[in-house]
Order: sequence, then structure tokens, then C-alpha cells
Amino acid sequence: KLLFSAPEPVDVTGVVILWRKKDTDVDFYTKPDSSHGSFYSLNGLEANTTYEIQIQIMSRSHSGPKSTSAFATTHENQDGM
Repeated sequence: KLLFSAPEPVDVTGVVILWRKKDTDVDFYTKPDSSHGSFYSLNGLEANTTYEIQIQIMSRSHSGPKSTSAFATTHENQDGM
């Protein structure tokens, strides 16, 4: 799970989640979402891998800055899962 909250009330029209493997130079994958909830799931990630994640809030008038990077490591694969 990825949890976040906006620092102040804004007219949020969407959220963009950006992620990539840690310490790589590849472009971020993006997941636009117009439901602008406070929790999101990223699917299809590799097991036992650290990812760099950023959030960008979108409003009617502009795109906000990307957040500071957060890092999270996925769990190891378990047989049968």
C-alpha cells in the first residue's frame, strides 16, 4: 500500500504515481488516477526489489511538483503465491 495526504486543501482533480527500480536511470512508469483516494496499489512489481516512488497532485489549474522520492522494498516471492 502507498499512503499519502496533501499538505493543505487543494482542488485535486487527479494523482499521478511514478515509480521505477531504485538506482536505475530508466524513465519512471506512471499511473494516472482520477479517483484521487489516499491509498493506491502498484501491481506487477518484482519480488525482493526496492522501488523509488513519487506522487504528483493535479488540479484544475496546474500540475503540482513531484514529491520527494520514497523508497519501498517488495516482499520475497513465496511458493504458491
